[in-house]
Amino acid sequence: MTHVAFRDRAGVIRFGRRCPKGALPIGRHRHFVTLHDTVSVVARLAYDNETLLVPGAPEAKSDDAALEAVVTFVKAVETRLKERVMTPPDSRAVSPHASLPPLCSRPI
Repeated sequence: MTHVAFRDRAGVIRFGRRCPKGALPIGRHRHFVTLHDTVSVVARLAYDNETLLVPGAPEAKSDDAALEAVVTFVKAVETRLKERVMTPPDSRAVSPHASLPPLCSRPI
């Protein structure tokens, strides 16, 4: 089942199984967590520190400017989703300390 990220005219981003009438779709993915994490990285946080916003859309002075901000945002989300699909799972979560030897090699 596909999940969709969408936004309203105010620039507020929401997630669901389908895009409601009047909202603009931002991205789709079969895994909700992948979609949410990808959108969250590119999005801006509102003052409540929870609501995700399309950067540039809330403060746009015209509908054309808001739409331009959305198009830029959608391109960034699509690019990141493609990168996640092409990146092997092993290379995503490599700890910088994975190759370091243990601090103590003998039991205490």
